Amino acid sequence: MAKSGQKYPLANCLVLVGALLSSQAANAFSCDAGPYVIFFDQNSASIGDEAREILAYAKDAAQVCKYSKVRIEGHSDTAETVEMSDKRVDRVRDLFRELGFAEEMTHAVSYGPNRLRKSTGPDVPMRENRRVEITFGPWEVPAD
Repeated sequence: MAKSGQKYPLANCLVLVGALLSSQAANAFSCDAGPYVIFFDQNSASIGDEAREILAYAKDAAQVCKYSKVRIEGHSDTAETVEMSDKRVDRVRDLFRELGFAEEMTHAVSYGPNRLRKSTGPDVPMRENRRVEITFGPWEVPAD
């Protein structure tokens, strides 16, 4: 029985708050399919702390929103080669596999310096262009 002045017993309030928080957590992602963007240092495919946070958020969004497929697009700046974007894609794809995405549910492609986020001349290092973009969806994964 509730104490005088209390409208609901404490146990019921905790259950209601827990349900509300779970509902808010599901809505917090707004089921955003992306793209989630991870930036890289020059000539590097290393995943730093900031990138790990983005990957963790993307993984949580995929679980909450029931996304089953992931597209991973690698990019480099004009001072790098397409092979560098290949390494970045491979690293991120490996992390998604570790997170439970089956190989057949991932599609990865490297564009090298062909799809710049910020236009530059040749041989210009630009952080905004050294990236991997992650997008989730129910779309068909193309056969390689």
